[in-house]
Parts: sequence; structure tokens; C-alpha cells
Amino acid sequence: MSHFDTQILAEIFQRNQRNPELIGSRESTTLEFKEVFSFGSLPEYAKTMAAFANNEGGYIVFGIKDKPRKIVGINLSQFDDIDQAKLTQGLNSIFQPAIEWDITTHNWEGLSFGLIYTFPLSTKPVIAIKNSGEIKDGEIYFRYRARSEKIRFPELRRLLDEQVELRNEAWRRVFENAASIDPLNVALMDTISGEISGKGGTVVIDESLLPKLKFIREGDFTQKSGAPTLKLVGDLQAVPVTAIRNRKVVLGTDIYQYRPGQVAEKVQEALGKDFSTPLHTKAWKLYEPRPNEKQPGFKGEYAEYKTAESDYRYSQAWIDLLIQKLGNKAEYQKLLDFRV
Repeated sequence: MSHFDTQILAEIFQRNQRNPELIGSRESTTLEFKEVFSFGSLPEYAKTMAAFANNEGGYIVFGIKDKPRKIVGINLSQFDDIDQAKLTQGLNSIFQPAIEWDITTHNWEGLSFGLIYTFPLSTKPVIAIKNSGEIKDGEIYFRYRARSEKIRFPELRRLLDEQVELRNEAWRRVFENAASIDPLNVALMDTISGEISGKGGTVVIDESLLPKLKFIREGDFTQKSGAPTLKLVGDLQAVPVTAIRNRKVVLGTDIYQYRPGQVAEKVQEALGKDFSTPLHTKAWKLYEPRPNEKQPGFKGEYAEYKTAESDYRYSQAWIDLLIQKLGNKAEYQKLLDFRV
């Protein structure tokens, strides 16, 4: 189910049966109401979004007056004109790792509303990196019922335990991959010392060559012209190679390692123009590298569903495809105009 699915929106947008001027839903661990959006209140939004990211994710709904929860709506054009790159930059200047979010508008009973959804972060916790408003450098915030507060020990312990389990699961996948290889054909390389140990004994690569070696992690050899690497062949003779393409290599590394926010950062850096997390959401809905719904077991060229994280991660091939497509001005405009 999409985070802006009609069923979810219907649960949020319902009138109070006793007083129809009020919203029927209440603020919770995943829901907070605001009357209007203003960049002057960014630290307040950032604190709430960080708390959502450290828990189960959640929605900030703009157009609902607080205490009482009166339905007022927003100026749609003003919300549509929010500079998403500025919002991303503001959030990243206060919290790290990057908070992943999406944005949309919703029309309901003649009024317009804005929604910002924060994804639960797989690599927790999100930590404040500077003082900003009520936010204090080094603090971790967590969503408790209808409040975003400094995290307490039980929840912090749980977050840390979850991260240990995620890493244990990653190691299990590495060993499962290794188990599929004949152990007589396996050698291990220490990329710091340059020592390769295996059946045939030990080989040590000259330290001067180590910085020049390119260890392919994502499965796609794509070299820039004139930027040679080294390929180890046969009896480990080093020969220069300028371009090797479309060859799959498995080195026990999961090629689906990029979260949406990381994809957005890499594409934006390559293109030199705005490509925020919400634009990435538009991109995967437009180009369909993955199903719209959560689909355990899904694994394609560009994305894989991670059951342990209840979300998708993406490959380098997906990043390369986005850079290739969106480098075209018309295609980039097509993405901007695409309505989710």
C-alpha cells in the first residue's frame, strides 16, 4: 500500500461526528496537524520528522488548526510552490543521516490540504547535528503518542538492537552467497594489506598498486574513457583495462544497497539540478523499476524488497538509468510535470 493511498487518506480525513467543523482523526505516533507551512517553522517540522523517522514514519498534515482541530485548508498554490531542494537542505543541515520524505496535496470536500510523509529510516537513529530552535546538538527524538520528545532508554535500546540485527542479517546473506561457491575456488582479499589467501597459498599485491585497483561492488563495469583500472586474470598478472561492460560479478556484496534518499543525493550530484526524495518517488512511479505496493520477495534489476526493513532498496543500475534519462531536458520536465 502506498503511503498516500486513498484508504490511508480516508482514515485521516474524516469529520468529527459531534462537531463537523473539526477533524475526526487525532494526532498520534504517526500523525501531526499544522495550520500552515512556513520555512520559519522548519526546526519544528524537522524535530517531528526526525521523531517519525526514528519510529514508524508518519504524516504532517497542513490545513488543520490545532486545539481545537478545526478544518481550515491551505492555499494550494502556496504549498505547491514549496522549494523542495531548500527543504531537503534545511533538514540535512539539522539532522543526519538524511531524513527521507515525500510530499503531496489532497483535495477534500472543497478544501485543499498539504501532506509531508516521513519514511521510517532503516539506518537509525537520526541525530541532531546542531542547535536549532528547541533542537539540541546530539539529541535523538522519538515519536510518543502525539508528541515528539527526546528518546528514552527503552526505545534507544530497541533501536540499537534493531541495527545490530540488520547487520547480522547482512552478514548471513554474505555467508549464504559464499556457501554457494565451491570452497576450493574461494580466496579472501584484505583490501588494506593487499594479501589474498586461498587454496594456492598467499599472494601479496604491491602496495603501490592497491590504490589503483577498482573493486566492483554493484555488478556493472562502466569505466570512463581514459580512466583505466586493473583486472586480475589467470596467474594474477596485472593488465590495464579501459572499459569492460555488462558483466555480472558477485563478490558477496548486496547490490541493492541504496535507500531512496541516497539515490536522490547521487542523482542530484550527477545532474547538478534538483532531485529530491519526492522527485525520486515520482521517478519510480513513472519508470516502474518496482511494484507500487510492498511485495516481499520482489527482486528486479533496479530494486529489491527488503523484508527486514519493510521497504525497497535500489541498485547502482537504477541510479545510472536516472542520470541517463534525466540528463535530457525534456525528460526531466516530463518528470516534473508527472502527477502521482
